[in-house]
Amino acid sequence: MKIAELRELGGLSAADKVEVKKYLSIAAKSVLAETVMDSCIGNDDSGLSKVDYTLRKLNRDMALVLNYTNLEFDKDDFIEEYDWLAESGVLEYIVEQIPEDELWIVQNLLDDEIEQKIDLENSIEALVAKGINALIEKMPTNTQLRNLVKLFGKEFKDFDVEKLQVIGDMAGKLKG
Repeated sequence: MKIAELRELGGLSAADKVEVKKYLSIAAKSVLAETVMDSCIGNDDSGLSKVDYTLRKLNRDMALVLNYTNLEFDKDDFIEEYDWLAESGVLEYIVEQIPEDELWIVQNLLDDEIEQKIDLENSIEALVAKGINALIEKMPTNTQLRNLVKLFGKEFKDFDVEKLQVIGDMAGKLKG
């Protein structure tokens, strides 16, 4: 059922039309937690991973609705529909219909996944690896190095090395 249809039927007064599952498989709970985690972790200006708690709340609630009920969000109006579910009391009704132990498992999986990802991505090892990878990306490719060697070979082909000694002697006299 589309959320817009539920809205037309009267919202909370028609909430009995919403089918709420009492159980999701552990695999489905794991996918739900991972999907929410992926949607709410980003990087700050310094490159460290952080949680956007607004996205976490929004995506967790939407995932509960999508996975535990027969309701469907409209692709274009999902934020408006989410706000309506919350404002009308339908979201609270749905969450109350899901058994506590189900919600506890989902919440703990989500919390543990987020904590693990933040710990791993913000560890010293990960930060060093990111820095090394950034340096590697800036290094010239093998083709670029070969072209550079060829260019230097052409430029220095007729260069007289003894001229370097003369320049060094002149620089020494200027200092001294």
